[in-house]
Amino acid sequence: MTLSTDTRTRMLVVDDDAEIARSVERLLSRRFQASVEIASDVQEARRHLVSQAIDVVILDYQLPDGSGLQLLNEITGKKNHPPVIMVTGQGDESVASEALRLRVSGYVVKDNRMSARLPEAVANVLNEIALNKAEERLRRSEENERALLNATLQTLVLLDRQGTVLAANETAAKRMKMEPDEITGMNFFEHTPPELARECKETMAEVFNTGAPAHFSDEYKGTYLELVIHPIAGENGEVERVALFAQDMTERRRAEDAVKKARDELEERVRERTSQLAESNRELRAEIAVRQRVEGSLKTLSAQVHGQARMLDQILSSSPDHFYLFDTRGKFIYASEPASKLLGLKQGEVEGRYWWDLGLSEKAMHPLDVMRENVVRTGEQRAGRLHLPTVSGEGEFEYILSPITGWDANVSAVLATMREVTEEELAMDDLRHRAVELEEKARLMDVLPFAIIHRDMNDGIRTWNAGAESLFGWNADEAVGKVAHELLETVFPCPPGEIDFVLLANGCWEGRLTHTSRSGDVVPVISRWTVVIDETGKPGAVLEIDEPIVQDAVSDDSDSPPD
Repeated sequence: MTLSTDTRTRMLVVDDDAEIARSVERLLSRRFQASVEIASDVQEARRHLVSQAIDVVILDYQLPDGSGLQLLNEITGKKNHPPVIMVTGQGDESVASEALRLRVSGYVVKDNRMSARLPEAVANVLNEIALNKAEERLRRSEENERALLNATLQTLVLLDRQGTVLAANETAAKRMKMEPDEITGMNFFEHTPPELARECKETMAEVFNTGAPAHFSDEYKGTYLELVIHPIAGENGEVERVALFAQDMTERRRAEDAVKKARDELEERVRERTSQLAESNRELRAEIAVRQRVEGSLKTLSAQVHGQARMLDQILSSSPDHFYLFDTRGKFIYASEPASKLLGLKQGEVEGRYWWDLGLSEKAMHPLDVMRENVVRTGEQRAGRLHLPTVSGEGEFEYILSPITGWDANVSAVLATMREVTEEELAMDDLRHRAVELEEKARLMDVLPFAIIHRDMNDGIRTWNAGAESLFGWNADEAVGKVAHELLETVFPCPPGEIDFVLLANGCWEGRLTHTSRSGDVVPVISRWTVVIDETGKPGAVLEIDEPIVQDAVSDDSDSPPD
């Protein structure tokens, strides 16, 4: 099968009446700017479905070589099948019922209203497809967010101003002996040692007030922790939550203490041996022997340090973050393997070179270089964002610049930790757009002057808007869950079963109803019903819109038969 670059919606019309098929093809191609194929029988339709990707199928009930219901069953029986709209010249209730059972997405009768109803059915199907795709993107966004939280080996917790846990990674859950879902929603400070909780609260308050990240250390029962709290701003630019990173530095502190102790012992031995040099040649030879043993220990320690450096490089290179180490003048000292690949270089090729030597963009790197100089001058950590061209295209990155101090407490290097946030930004934009749409729809429901009732297929009320409350007297808490026609004592113009048949066949129904309000008043209305298709492609609910009829209009039309 050849791949097509055509991005238009692809539709397949299956009908043995060539004139009707061409009319439908012209109608849909103009209305939806779609690419429409025509099949005159079941076998030709099967070939189209196998040879190309079809988005929507418009299927006739009667075909020369088989039943439309048979082909419908074949299509919907496959995974990720296209939605099918059944078109028939027979308004048979049994055909409609069987089509619904086989998960048809729409049902249109061939009559003089087909040219209006078929585009409506197709539009409903296309809207459903778009909604499913949006929900899939949202699901993938949530999975990506969880993967990002668990990408670091450090403890990572997102907190609001009161200390409520908004999200936590698996490392944090293991440290607190809980599952990630159990941590979410609890108060972080209630499950933290009192001294650490006090210091976290004070530091968090400072971060919320200043908007700048803060760093502090803590020791509890022999465990040394290095903690960093980063502000996370909302759309208005104010800090809405913080990210708390905690790294266990116990082994590193112990190693540093051991090295310091060994150095102190060595210096003491040297002083002792030096004072005894004048006493005897034997003591001199003993001092030389001691020095040789010490040199051997230093070589062993140096080899261990180099081994730890290699291990650290492997750890950093396995992280999804990118790590760069600069000297005080901005020259690259080190880059992890993913960080080197990001620039299109092999590991080791960046060392000893400046960013302009590597041909990096001045627009992207100059602000970072200025921030690095601030870190060298102040010894304080800095964070920000930059837009950086990479070998895979343009990317948005968050970065943290951390000072590295030497034995003299002066900054001797700057560590840059970078993380790509391009997909996260796109996901957040999509979520914000969707939230705004939902809020606008909710406000519109209550602003409309009509009664809007959303009910299930058994007539149970799901939603009751302000217009319904004003017209009938019951509020939403009283109405939701009740059977609509029982609550309103509805008088129908014909048997309800006939209305249900028309509703399922056409996807909608309109007519006059008589309801009774809470106060006992008779309320005549023009009622419009529309079928709502659920995620399985079946009718899942009915949207009823009731518009009151003024009394004069009722009196004038009293002799007219109901719709």
